[in-house]
Order: sequence, then structure tokens, then C-alpha cells
Amino acid sequence: MNNWLYIALNLFAILHVLLAAPSNNIRKRITLEDRYDYIVLGSDHVARSLGSHLARTYYSKSVLVLQSNQCDQILEPAQVPHAFGLRISDTFAECSHLMGYEFTDPLRQGQRVGIGYKNRTRSLDTGQQTLWAIDPNLVLLSGATIARLLYNNAASSVHGVELDFDGSKQCIFAENEVFIAGRCLNDYRHLSRGSMITEMALESLRKLPLEVSLGSPVMVPIFYTKTNMSLKDSPTLLGTEMYLKTPGSDDEDRMKPNARLRVVMGNANLDGFVWVGFVPSLIWDDPSYSPGHEETVKILQHVLKTAIAITECDAFRRLNMMMLDQRISECVKFVGTGHYWTCYLDVKLRRFRLVGYCVIEVLHELTVCIYLQSNSTGNYKSTIFENDFRLKGVKSLRLLPFGLTAPFLDRQWRKLFPEHV
Repeated sequence: MNNWLYIALNLFAILHVLLAAPSNNIRKRITLEDRYDYIVLGSDHVARSLGSHLARTYYSKSVLVLQSNQCDQILEPAQVPHAFGLRISDTFAECSHLMGYEFTDPLRQGQRVGIGYKNRTRSLDTGQQTLWAIDPNLVLLSGATIARLLYNNAASSVHGVELDFDGSKQCIFAENEVFIAGRCLNDYRHLSRGSMITEMALESLRKLPLEVSLGSPVMVPIFYTKTNMSLKDSPTLLGTEMYLKTPGSDDEDRMKPNARLRVVMGNANLDGFVWVGFVPSLIWDDPSYSPGHEETVKILQHVLKTAIAITECDAFRRLNMMMLDQRISECVKFVGTGHYWTCYLDVKLRRFRLVGYCVIEVLHELTVCIYLQSNSTGNYKSTIFENDFRLKGVKSLRLLPFGLTAPFLDRQWRKLFPEHV
């Protein structure tokens, strides 16, 4: 008995020493510095994507991403253009519901699988301020509360930001540039509050995210019909969207979506005709994660199959729209088989990534051609920023109001920020 007691006391003493000793494996607390080379503001995934690219490209520079948890208004136009647009939006929701998708709370869109009816998004953060060390030179503050941009009116230059952190005000300075990135209108209101641009000028940003998203290599299927009406805003994003979860994905939360399906409507260049296109995209919450090519194809393939199933619904068929033939030569041999969409997506994504392929769909109907052509950020003209998206008249500030979902964002970043030499 005494031997067992002796052994127990010795083990207790050893354990006490080990617990009391400092460990080199314990991670030091992440601190928020007062200076970074680049500061990125944005309440959605676009800011995280830009921050990751800057950190990888300029690996000797420090990058801070400030992500708030408020994104109640987005830049893309989402007004229902007329009665036919409302009918399409309602039919999309009806067919999705018949497929088993439930309606989601508008304030929780993007967090749960289902049908969203309002064009509102919210960040997937919990609302608490959390500082993340993503890479050695990349820090992300989620739940950030931005008080103002540090704008020197005399020098017409932005030097950084002031934010509320741990219950007090803290100024963070940017050695090189400050960026506002993403689709959340809340982030861009700092410009008008700082008297850099007017509220009216902010309206000119509303078209850019949608135009960039139309630069995606994937908009399928596309339908067209004659309505004898012209859209005031073309193209226009309809207010209904679907959040999906790819079967077999590794995420334990089965109700957390990793893809989204949206509907865009626009005027064709033939009087009285409009087109309706389905735009699939990827979404995720993990700032350190980026899907590869094969995974992207797999996810988008599931979204496109869902889109096609919606268009085969009886309610959608009653719209009497005609479907655009979007077959590509490389995949003709797979038409009618389960491999067609895999081939289609693989070809589209590789063209887009490697040679900057710009999608132009041409419709031939009774010797009449309707062109559905995407725009690119390189040709976009704006009254408030330069070709490289620097705010006119203001130094050290760029606006990147892109709505295009990764992985296509990387293509834009490579054009704007060349590789480190």
C-alpha cells in the first residue's frame, strides 16, 4: 500500500512540474498592430479573397482584413423590372419549394440551405470581434466596427481607419493602400461620411457588381421570350435566390450551404425580347479555404442540375420561354449523357482561367441574332474611379465593388495586382 502511495505522490509531483513549466508550443495571443502595409475593408467574402491574394502575392507585406457583421444592403440592382420579372421570380420560388427547399429567414440568407426572397445578405460571423492569424502576413478581424476612414482633406489622402476594438477607439494606419471591397453598401457609406464622395455618387457603383458577375464563364441555362416591354435597368438581378448544399461534401453541418443559384434578367438587342439566365456560384465561410478546379466543377455541376430541374417544373414550362442552345463543340459527344455538364464546366472554367475567355452566347432564331455579351472590369467606365479602381481625387484608396464569387475573383486580382518579382 505504501509503495502505491509513494508512486502516486511521485506522479503527482511530475505532473505539477509539467503543468507549471512554460511551453514553447503555446501560441502567443494575436495582437492588433497599429500599422499594416495594406488594409482591406469589406463585409463579405470578396474582402477575404482580396486579402488572401495580397498576402500571397506580396509576401513581404502585412495585410489586415476588417470584416464587419453587417451587410443589410448590397450594391446590385434587384428591383423587379415589371410583371413578367415578378412572375419569373415567383415561379423560381414555387418550383424550388416543390423540390423540397424551404423558405429561409431573410436575415439568415446564406447561412441555411433554402430559398431566399429578399436581396439581402449578412455575414456569416457570430457578431463577436475575433482576431484570426490566417497567414504569417495576413490578419483578419471579424466583427469589426469601423468608426471612420482616416482621411486627410488637405492632402486628399486616406491614411487608415479608426475602429472600435476591445471597448476603445483604435487607429490603424496603412503604409501603402486602403481598399474597400465587396458588394455591401454599408462599407462604402464611409466615403460619403468622410465627404470623399456624395450619396448620389454611390449609386453609380450599383451596376458594377452585376456586370462583373456576368463576366463569369457560367451562365446556364439561358432562356429568351418576347414581352413587348423593355427593362429600365438591364441587366437586373431578380430578388429570388437559392442556397444549396453539395451532396457528399465534408462539412458536418448539412444545412450550411456551399453554393448559390441566382437569376438575372436583361434586354436582348431585339425590340420586345428579354433573356433570363441562371448564374451559379460558390460560397464558403472559412477564410483559409479555397476550392480547387475539380471541386469547383463538382459543386457547380450540382447547382446547374438543380437549375435545369427548376426549368423542367410545370410552372416554369407555362412561362413558354425558349431555351438558348449553349452546346460547345468539345462536349458534343457527351450530349444526352451524365458527363455533358462535367465536360461543359471543365472547358468553360479552363478557358476563363487560362486565356481570359469572354463568354458570348449567340441566338439564331428566324435569321435574327440576339447577343448576350458579358462585360469585363477592364473596360468598365466610371465617373468616380480610375481604370485601376483608385478613387478619383483621393490618394491611397481603391474601391473594388465586385460581386463575382470565387474562384473567379482570383482572375480579377491577378489583373490588378501582378505577381511579386
